[in-house]
Amino acid sequence: MSIDDYFKKTAVNMPKPQRGRKTEGGDEILHAIQEASRGDANTSSGPTAVTSDANAIIHALTAVIDSKLSGVTEQIEKMETSVTHTVDKKIADVTQMIETKLASVLEAIAARGSEIQALAARMDIADKQMEAIDQTAAASETKIVTLEKQIKQLKERTDQLENHSRRSNLRILGIEERVEGTNAVKYLERWIPEYLHLDTADDRIVLDRAHRTLGPMPSSGQRPRPFIVKFHYYSDKARVMEAARKLHQNGTPRQQRILFFNDYSAEVVRKRKAYDVVKARLRELEVEYALLYPDILRVNTDDGKYRRFSTPGEANVYVRTLELARAPPSLSAEGD
Repeated sequence: MSIDDYFKKTAVNMPKPQRGRKTEGGDEILHAIQEASRGDANTSSGPTAVTSDANAIIHALTAVIDSKLSGVTEQIEKMETSVTHTVDKKIADVTQMIETKLASVLEAIAARGSEIQALAARMDIADKQMEAIDQTAAASETKIVTLEKQIKQLKERTDQLENHSRRSNLRILGIEERVEGTNAVKYLERWIPEYLHLDTADDRIVLDRAHRTLGPMPSSGQRPRPFIVKFHYYSDKARVMEAARKLHQNGTPRQQRILFFNDYSAEVVRKRKAYDVVKARLRELEVEYALLYPDILRVNTDDGKYRRFSTPGEANVYVRTLELARAPPSLSAEGD
C-alpha cells in the first residue's frame, strides 16, 4: 500500500473540518506531508520506502511545528513586551498618583503635627496649672473651714456683745401713741413706777434713752409701736421686770395689759420665736415654763423639777408625750 492510500484511508476516518473555519496551520502541515509522500513514492516502494516516508513526514512536521512555534514565540514575546510596557506604565501612573496624594497627605500631617505639638505643649501647661490649682484649692478648703469656724465664732461673739450692750434695755408693748409727748424719757420715768406700783421715793428710776421703734405712725385701731427703753442702772431694769411679772401673775385685765420684754438681738429673737408653737401648747396644758437666755426652754415637771430643751424639736417631742399622758383614754388610743 502506497503512502497516498494510507493517508487517504486515514483522512476518511478523521473528522471533517467545519466549513467556513480557516485551518491555516493544518493546511500547511498536510501540504508538507503530501509533498514528502510524492517524492518518496517516486523513488522507492516496499517496507523500506514506508519507513523513509514516515521519517520524511516527521521531518516535515518538525519543520512546520518549529516554524509555527517560532512564530508563536515571537508573538508571545511581543505580547509580553507590550503587557510589560503597559503594566509598567500603569504602575508608574499609579505610583505617581499615590506619591502626589501622599505628598498632600504628608503635608497635612506635618501641619497637623505642629498643631498637635502646640496643643501638647499647652496641655502640659494646663496640667501644671490644674495641679497648682488643685493644691491651692486643697489649701483653700482647709483655710475656708478654718475661716468658717472663725466666722461662726465671731458671729456668736458679736451677737453676744450686741445682747450684752442691750442688757439694760427693755421693750414695752401696748402704750398708746403720742401719750409721751415730746420727752419720752421723762414720761416713762414717771409712768413706769405708777403702772407697776413701784416705790421710788428714795430710789427713783433713771432712764438714759427711750424711743419708739422705727416705722410709720399706725392708724387708728392698729397696735401702737413698742418703746425701747435703756435703764441707767441694771438694778432698775431688774426691779421693773420683777414687778411686771408679779402684776401679770395677779391677773391684770388683758385689754389693759402692758407687756415688758428683754431687748435681744435679731438672731436671738429669731431663735426664741421658734418656740412660739410649743409655748402655746404648754399654756393649753397649764404647764409652767420659762424661756431662758438665749434660747433655752425650761419646763416645770409634775414632780417639782424641771427639764431644759435647747431646740424646738426636742421640746415638741416632750410636749407631745404630755398631751398623750393627759388625754382621755379614748383620745390617747386614737393618738397611738
